[in-house]
Amino acid sequence: MEAFKTPRKLTVPYRTHVRDLISRLPDAINGGLAIFNWFACIAGSLFVDKLGRRPLWLLSTGSMLVAYAIITALAAAFTHTPDKAIGAAFIAVLFLYYGSYSIAWTPLPYLYSAEILPFSIRAKAMAYFCLITNTVLTISVYVNPIILEAIGWKFYGFFVACLAVYLLLVWLLFVETRGRTIEQVSALFEDTRRSASHSEDKRSETEISGAQPN
Repeated sequence: MEAFKTPRKLTVPYRTHVRDLISRLPDAINGGLAIFNWFACIAGSLFVDKLGRRPLWLLSTGSMLVAYAIITALAAAFTHTPDKAIGAAFIAVLFLYYGSYSIAWTPLPYLYSAEILPFSIRAKAMAYFCLITNTVLTISVYVNPIILEAIGWKFYGFFVACLAVYLLLVWLLFVETRGRTIEQVSALFEDTRRSASHSEDKRSETEISGAQPN
């Protein structure tokens, strides 16, 4: 998800179409976006225990998906019809997107990862998490502008697809940890594994019984 964090990545692809518009964007917009993200992150952090982790993940990711789909449509429209109104709408939805990101994807990754990881692998897993996150971010900083320069707004479709997959994964795999201790969360995963193992054993017994001659 780190590839979505830098606003410049969303504006660079329009160099050939909206270079003049971007060059006229006041610094106040970038500063306002940073301040807005800060407030959204604080709000998300305050509601972690009120709403729960899973609802916050779903709200954030679902809102990001909708906002990014709109951003993609606005990008396509601006490419064909350079209009200041479209550019202004793009900036407004950009705020919506980053606000949606900041309420969950800024405060929760470290908190949630630490809660669901078993103690025996927590330190190593968090180290891998940080390594992979920063590696992907570094690569995206250099690679994304090249691809965006080549194919323009169409590259946004890739991120829309990624967000759709993220939303599906959150819905299917993310458990609620609010109100549970780390030991209780660990037991929750153990119960899931035991249930899966029990189902596998029952299936194996059924297959063996069916294979035995009468």
